[in-house]
Amino acid sequence: MGEFFCYTWEMKTCTRCKQRRTLDNYGKNSANKDGIQNICKMCTREKTKEYAQKNPDKIRANKKKYRHKEYNKHKTKVTPEQRLLWAYKLTPEQYKKLTKDGCEVCGSFEQLCVDHDHSCCPGRITCGQCIRGILCSFCNRAEGLLKSDPNRVRSLAAYLERYLTP
Repeated sequence: MGEFFCYTWEMKTCTRCKQRRTLDNYGKNSANKDGIQNICKMCTREKTKEYAQKNPDKIRANKKKYRHKEYNKHKTKVTPEQRLLWAYKLTPEQYKKLTKDGCEVCGSFEQLCVDHDHSCCPGRITCGQCIRGILCSFCNRAEGLLKSDPNRVRSLAAYLERYLTP
């Protein structure tokens, strides 16, 4: 792996303990957009211990299930480089160049997402031609909820400005 995927300088806030930690303090989670758990490794350990103490019978049953080689045989791990290339047709160098200034809306460097035009490629996998830029997860969700409609964005901004206290 290249130096770009070291994750030692990027930070994330744990949703359980609310501590801000570097990304190497988090496990991987391909279900999240950033590919990283929302709970730090220390909180995950605590949570696992608590669950094991409350549910010893379930833990015993699961241990038997996971011993079988057939269960684990087809599981493969996807590296961040593979995910970028597979989902967005981006090399690590291209991604690094896109993310150097952070979110294009607010400038944040936390939880950066690749934004693409869903009218071209609906879903998470793109053709690579419809990538618009980099947004933080908050701006990306807001853009999605506003359905990529500039008129909605302008109307929302006007609405908020009417009610701002001087």
